[in-house]
Amino acid sequence: MADASNCSNGCASKLELTEQFAQKLIITFAENEQKRNLIIAEHAHEMLDVEIRLTKANCLLDAENCIESLPECIVRKSEGIRNCRPFFPKESESFPQMVDRLSISCSNVAEGLPLNCHLSLLKSARYHFYVVKKFGAMAEEISLDASNGDEGGTVGSHQWEMPSLEFENLWETLVFDEPIKNELLVYINSLLEISCAGADQSILPLNRLILLHGPPGTGKTTLCKALAQKLAIRTQKQYKRAVLVEVNSHSLFSKWFSESGKLVQKLFTRIEELAEQPNWLVFVLIDEVESLTMGRKAAFSGADPSDSVRVVNAVLTQLDKVKRFPNVFILCTSNLEQALDPAFVDRADLVRKIGNPAEAAIRLILETAIEELQRINLVGSSAIAADNSESEKLSQLASFCANSACSGRSLRKLPVLAYAAARSVSLKPPPIEFDSFLDAFEKIVKNSSSFQWIS
Repeated sequence: MADASNCSNGCASKLELTEQFAQKLIITFAENEQKRNLIIAEHAHEMLDVEIRLTKANCLLDAENCIESLPECIVRKSEGIRNCRPFFPKESESFPQMVDRLSISCSNVAEGLPLNCHLSLLKSARYHFYVVKKFGAMAEEISLDASNGDEGGTVGSHQWEMPSLEFENLWETLVFDEPIKNELLVYINSLLEISCAGADQSILPLNRLILLHGPPGTGKTTLCKALAQKLAIRTQKQYKRAVLVEVNSHSLFSKWFSESGKLVQKLFTRIEELAEQPNWLVFVLIDEVESLTMGRKAAFSGADPSDSVRVVNAVLTQLDKVKRFPNVFILCTSNLEQALDPAFVDRADLVRKIGNPAEAAIRLILETAIEELQRINLVGSSAIAADNSESEKLSQLASFCANSACSGRSLRKLPVLAYAAARSVSLKPPPIEFDSFLDAFEKIVKNSSSFQWIS
């Protein structure tokens, strides 16, 4: 009887524990649900931006009709959606057939992290439908007077219709330690709003000029192109057309004395012709702007200072003229910020340094490059994001690269060099085993001569 009584008491005790545990689970689930709802409520004011690439231009007319069905389609797909990471709908996912590619972003969530695509947030999101232009850059020639004996013209710039297929994935591939991309996007949007609101230029003088400077290979030029692409997508309701004009700085210097300034003037005259259409958005990219805006004091130490000074004067004059157009943005990059003329730097609304990536960003850059080799089945699969020896080795390599002050451009070459090195000793066809690839990667990184070559 004692055993039976003990058994009964034990069972009762276990039952009580089970009930208590179940009650705790219910409370925990309720608390988690409450927290989740609070998070949703707290971030409800943080608008989601949903960029939707359509298959054909004529689909734009029907795009607005599918907004009502899109939130539910996205919710059903939401498990694998990450911030600012595009995904391609499958036929089985019931997205409208016109939808070719989607990207969802939230400014207060780090890129690459999972997004909580709650239906209420999606219904209040901003939807941006677009079709990419598949033709490439168009060369724009500017010519001197025939009396100077100049044969033909020189390519003063290249022009893209935006958004362009050529720039479609630039935004996602750029990795920085700080949220530079979003900062610039918000800042340029703010300039656009102030300009379009008709702000008095004498009170709020805006040149709509952004200067990015820093060492070579840090992604300055790519960031400018990605910004133009992103803004072209986000402002399609406001602007009928968007163009990117990339200035060929070096071609603006003439062999004829004093003609360089005239070439600059003619180039900006073309830009003004584009800007005269108020429903066009015009981005002007001047890469290595120090070629055109070198400090005039330093120029007088050269063999022919007068022509260099004329070029700087011409650029400054044209910048002052073009600022009257609220639909023109000048994006400039420089590797030698200290060599720029102070009058030019003073005209910039924002001056931002883009430095070499730190260890965390380096690791992410290497991961994305390796994952691309795995995606195309040249390197075997692995769990480099997990806590294992492979992940530890990759972290060590990232630390080594950080100490060597590698640029983003040189970092993306490393996986290709590692693949070539591993392939040279492998008798098997691809994919190469990940361990072999990682060993080759380590040798490439720690080989100083190879490292100098890629930098």
